[in-house]
Amino acid sequence: DVLLALMVGNIRHWKGQDIVLSAVARLAPAVRGQVHVAFAGAASPADASYVASLEATVREAGIGAQISFLGARTDVPDLMNAADVVIHASRVPEPFGIVVVEGLALGKPVLATHFGGPLEVLTPESGRLYDPDRPAELAALLMTLLGDPALRRRLASGAKERAAHFDATETTRAIEALYGELLAAPPATLRLAHRVPGRAGRRRTTERVSAGSS
Repeated sequence: DVLLALMVGNIRHWKGQDIVLSAVARLAPAVRGQVHVAFAGAASPADASYVASLEATVREAGIGAQISFLGARTDVPDLMNAADVVIHASRVPEPFGIVVVEGLALGKPVLATHFGGPLEVLTPESGRLYDPDRPAELAALLMTLLGDPALRRRLASGAKERAAHFDATETTRAIEALYGELLAAPPATLRLAHRVPGRAGRRRTTERVSAGSS
């Protein structure tokens, strides 16, 4: 069987497609043929040099049979459903990482970089985190998932459970509960800071106000 991994996102350096290619190139030759990674995402003219570097890496590493660049797609949910695992490889922390939650919602184990939104979203029961500066970590995770179908099934089940926490209804309920707690609490004294102009420039002043004062 072949482990099909999918990465969704525009082809840009900060998205980290090169990190994934480096990981695939590090797979042991005996198992490399059992892994295929598909990249779904468009590339702008501004990213042409990055695309060329990715293509060069594929040629030089001899991993052409393991890699597919699908370009812009309108059937990403179908692609995710067909995949065994979803990869996130951003080398810059993202505030959320919608692709991570989309993969979880479709019951796919997610392998994501270890900072930003994915650090908060993923749990040990739904996916794995790795250091984008160490592609060998991603390679090891792919090897583990390839050799352990039972683990893939457990993570798939945990993925759906985790995704439920980000359901719109669940999120609304949590926000309402938080506001309820805040409104029920006694007024707290807040320290506010602001800047006012002065002859020597701008200086900071602080004042104490009671929550709810006008």
